Amino acid sequence: MTSLDAFEEHTFEAGHKYTAVEFVARGETGFVWRVKDRYGRERAAKFTPIEFTDEADPRREFDLRQALPSPLFTRAEDFDMWTHSATGKRFQVIVEEWVADASTLEDFVRFHPDRIDINTVVGLVRHLSSALDALAANGLAHDDLHWRNILVRDSLPGEVNYSPTANTLQLVIVDTGSLKLIQDTHKPWTDYNHLAHHLAHMHNVMHARRDLTASDREFLGELRDIMPMLIEEDADRGIRTGKELRNHIDEAYERVRFGGPRRTRALTNPFEFISAEQISSDSLLLDLFATTSWLEQVTSGDPVLLTGPRGCGKSMVLRWMSLRAHAEQRDKEVPLTSLNVAGIYVSCTADFQNRFAEIQTEADLEATRHEVIHYFNLIHARELVATLMAIAARDDAETVFGLGDSAAASIAAFFAAHILEPDGASFENLPLRSAASSLERAIFESQKRLHTHAAPEKTLTSISFLGDLTSALVRAVPFFDKHRIAFLLDDFSLHRLSEHVQRALIPIVWERRSSHMFKVSSEKHGIVDDYQGGELTIDLTRERIEVDAGSEFVSATPERNLEFATQLLANRLKAAEWSGTPEQLIGGSPSMKAIAEKLADPTQSNDRTYYGLGTIANLCSGDVATLLYVFRHVLAGSTSTSKDQVPTNKQHTAIIGVSREMLQSLMHHRPLGKQLHTHSEAFGQFARRMLVDTATQSGGGKPVQIPRIEIDGDSAALQTLTTEQQRLRKELLRRAVYISIQPGRSRHNMVTTTRWHLRRIFLPAFLAGLGKDEAVKATASEFGEFLDGPQEFLDGWRKRRRTHEEPAAQLDLWGEQE
Repeated sequence: MTSLDAFEEHTFEAGHKYTAVEFVARGETGFVWRVKDRYGRERAAKFTPIEFTDEADPRREFDLRQALPSPLFTRAEDFDMWTHSATGKRFQVIVEEWVADASTLEDFVRFHPDRIDINTVVGLVRHLSSALDALAANGLAHDDLHWRNILVRDSLPGEVNYSPTANTLQLVIVDTGSLKLIQDTHKPWTDYNHLAHHLAHMHNVMHARRDLTASDREFLGELRDIMPMLIEEDADRGIRTGKELRNHIDEAYERVRFGGPRRTRALTNPFEFISAEQISSDSLLLDLFATTSWLEQVTSGDPVLLTGPRGCGKSMVLRWMSLRAHAEQRDKEVPLTSLNVAGIYVSCTADFQNRFAEIQTEADLEATRHEVIHYFNLIHARELVATLMAIAARDDAETVFGLGDSAAASIAAFFAAHILEPDGASFENLPLRSAASSLERAIFESQKRLHTHAAPEKTLTSISFLGDLTSALVRAVPFFDKHRIAFLLDDFSLHRLSEHVQRALIPIVWERRSSHMFKVSSEKHGIVDDYQGGELTIDLTRERIEVDAGSEFVSATPERNLEFATQLLANRLKAAEWSGTPEQLIGGSPSMKAIAEKLADPTQSNDRTYYGLGTIANLCSGDVATLLYVFRHVLAGSTSTSKDQVPTNKQHTAIIGVSREMLQSLMHHRPLGKQLHTHSEAFGQFARRMLVDTATQSGGGKPVQIPRIEIDGDSAALQTLTTEQQRLRKELLRRAVYISIQPGRSRHNMVTTTRWHLRRIFLPAFLAGLGKDEAVKATASEFGEFLDGPQEFLDGWRKRRRTHEEPAAQLDLWGEQE
């Protein structure tokens, strides 16, 4: 049967007349020939000796495979019995379509190991899982799914995965000689065992490569978790359907490539993950999010510089604004009205700090400037593509976002023109995944060059790349014209990136483009405002608006801050599955005036003064992490079933303890920890003395709360400071000893004033009030005295106030009751 001589005149009958062309292969039970039909079309003819078939029903294989879909399975077109004229031996003949220009999966893996990547494995699994579902839908098993029975060829026009611009592959399963009903299978290796074998080989081929990216290696780890489930005998723990397999492989892909939907669990207690950076699950982060008083300013259509004390919720807000975080919640509508912009979140801590850590001088930067810009561009482009992929996976991708196949292809074409594409093998026409692979490979290569200080390639992206990308995206997807793209760059601070790196990147960050903007968070005074050698300075009225979270919180009404604090705690109690509510567990509060009067009265006991939701909310100066820390200590004795209010004396003790702990922690900041502590001690003691002094004045005085200092002449005050005083000033604000309030007008000269408010959490340590009736007034020339000797300066001001008997309530020229 391997020679043309087996056929008279090289032809045979199998329903129709066929001409034998070439012997192809010998199997365990038969032979395969390439033949031509009467129209000259190439076909495959499989000859199986009658003893290896179901002699009672020789058409059984042919009939069973009719329901199996093409191109995953070859179409069976003819059936007949044929007798070898020389030997008289009878054969079953099945004629099926010929798979041209194909190789077996075995040969493909063996001869193209450099083309196998994440997309190859995911696409292969999706093809095979669909084939398994097709078999199962008909109650069948292939029962001989070794990798020589799986062919790989280029996809053809008209097939679902065909792409006119990308070389996509099609998997075709052949040789259904062992095809049978599932209940009739007896071989030790099932179709799923064979699939695990194929994945193991592909895993090993990828693992042997030296150029794997971090996500490649993470994916291999995920694959090692999936393979045992394919051969697991326990049906409750194993994978038993193609759909289950697709779900596992897709989830693995999303987790490792783009940080997609992660497995989420409830909090074990309400105070896990005090920092947003600790929350890996976007779903959980959205559940915990509470609306701040300054959210509307950050979600506006303006470029924004978001500053404030550490722990004020900058990262939480930027991550909440991420369009991808919401799009990944596929069973929920994306709150586009609240988001306003299409946010693309990028973390300097995670993506840039370590990569650029060695660039500390101008010379360091000049050696790597183009690579730094290239890497910065790639990371933002990667997150943009990840967002698009999250949108594309939604049912409303086209109806709401206008992201269809043509738009995705257009976006992928942009990347193909700018980023070198890896020569990977893909079984699916998914343009965004192809773009993602190109970006991932480009990021990996850029990381290597940054690490080895290798010369940059000529194909690096330019400083205008992100603008060109977003402009192309707006053209392809008009949704992004209405919802402007906002790159959310988190913690762009000098302690993360040196001033030299920042100056190289600021032209990108504050570029004026109609297609996108940046919203940047930074610690106070953590971002440079000039670049390109000082030739150009940021124009604050045109480049961005600044939102100081601490200032906004201190300036907000007590009612608004109470609403935020209550929502913050309620969300966490719910996520931790606690029964009690904030109102039940903590309860209401006395007014700030009542607190001040009690603290100033020597006849009153002060062991039940600081308590209740309102009081705790008023302890916050934008430092949300501190607010959570207070809640944690107040509720330390409560459990998930508690509904009783924590006694007021215990709340008071907990708040005093946290205040003292926060105050003491200032000593550990380097290099100016001692000076920071000295300032907080001096102002806290001063606020306490002023409270008592004013309450015990002859004639029955009322306690006055003075937690703020105001310096007349904002610019003049800064000009009088020495270098060391400037350094201390910045550190006092950076470490949030004081919260800088929006500049006001002085009472006498119509010049702006510097307004600093002592961080409120420090006040309970001194038994001081939490409100503000008055401020310490000083001239520009006295600012340096205050910075160098806060105790002496405040003592002097206190004595002068006594002498002049200034009124406790003053009205400044902004109309603010002080």
